[in-house]
Amino acid sequence: MPSLPSATPIDEFLRALLARPELAPVPESCKAEQALYAALQDQPLLPVAPDLLQTLEDADVRENYQLFLRCRDGLLGAGTLEKYYLGLFRGGAPAVGRSIAVPPLFIDLLVEAIVRSLLADTRDAYEARAADMLFRAQRISTTAGQLLGGDQETLDMFNETGG
Repeated sequence: MPSLPSATPIDEFLRALLARPELAPVPESCKAEQALYAALQDQPLLPVAPDLLQTLEDADVRENYQLFLRCRDGLLGAGTLEKYYLGLFRGGAPAVGRSIAVPPLFIDLLVEAIVRSLLADTRDAYEARAADMLFRAQRISTTAGQLLGGDQETLDMFNETGG
């Protein structure tokens, strides 16, 4: 039986996590935050000493970087996105108490990367749409006995802009 393709925690994936608004610097960001961000964008696997995080002025920013680094280090320890994802729910990844110590957003991004890797060669729009439903919030309704599903973010945008 052939094995399924396996996504690996590569630099581009880590850069995509860093580019999220929760981590990307804003004009008000302190110099230490800007420097850390630039260094990690250049070398996502760069070791970051805990005392370096203490130089970040904003407590929320410190926490966001701690979460990113916990996720990054867990990915690297697991070796693949799939192993890390499974470890989150089987107790093999970092946890705090009984809860998973990775934000739901990171889990959604893991699922998206895994599913996109699995469907990289598909040409079937229905398969791609079904896969989207695994990691994107949906609005589900019924109309004339039909079940309809729509991407919540897209539907909200259409509502706000009139399409």
